[in-house]
Amino acid sequence: MEEKELEELAFVFQVGQLVLHTAKSIIKDENLLGSNGTFAIDGHKFEIKISEVSEKGVNMANFAEGTIKLRGYAVNIKSALKYMFGDVENITIEEDTDGEIITFTTTDSYFYINGTKRAFINNNSFKIHLDDDFLIIELDNFEQAWRAIPDDYTKISEKFNIDIKIFTFEQGMQFTQEIEISKGKILKDIVRKYNNYEWEVPFSNFGG
Repeated sequence: MEEKELEELAFVFQVGQLVLHTAKSIIKDENLLGSNGTFAIDGHKFEIKISEVSEKGVNMANFAEGTIKLRGYAVNIKSALKYMFGDVENITIEEDTDGEIITFTTTDSYFYINGTKRAFINNNSFKIHLDDDFLIIELDNFEQAWRAIPDDYTKISEKFNIDIKIFTFEQGMQFTQEIEISKGKILKDIVRKYNNYEWEVPFSNFGG
C-alpha cells in the first residue's frame, strides 16, 4: 500500500474513533444531543452536528426557544449562574475587580444548564452586570428539547433562593410556554396554543 493511501486510511480511522467516542458520550449524557461544533484533524477542519434520529432517519427532537430570567439578590444570582454553567471543563468564568461584571465563555457554541434535560444557552459567551443588590437578569438564546421542563429548575430556585421565569416559543408544534418558579415551587406552567400561530405570536419563527 502506498504512503498516500496509508495516510488516508489513518485519517479515516481517526474520524471513526472520534464518531465512536461521541456516540458513547451521547449514551452517557443525552444533553449532548442537538449540539454542534468544529474539530480539526491534520490540518483539515470539519463541523459535526449531533442530533437524534428515528429508525427512518427523521430528526426527532424539536427545540423550544426563548429566554430565562433570574430574580434575586446579586450574590445569590452569581452563585446560581456558576452552578448552572460552571460544571464543565471548557468554560471560563471571569469577574472584574469589583465582582459586579461576570463573563462566561466556552470553547463550544453553547452552555449546557447543569441538572437539566437537554437545556442550554445557544451562545459561546455572555456577560452579566450585577450592579445592584437585588435585580433581574435575562439570558437570551435559551433552548430546551421539546419544551421547557419546570422540574429541571426547582432545585436551582430553592438552592439559591432565586425566582426563575422562562418564556419559550415552539413554531414546529405551534405553542408558547410560560414558567414561573419561586423558592423551589412551580407557580406557573402555562402552555398556549393558537388558532393562527404565525399571525398571533411575536417571534413566531423561534424554536422548532
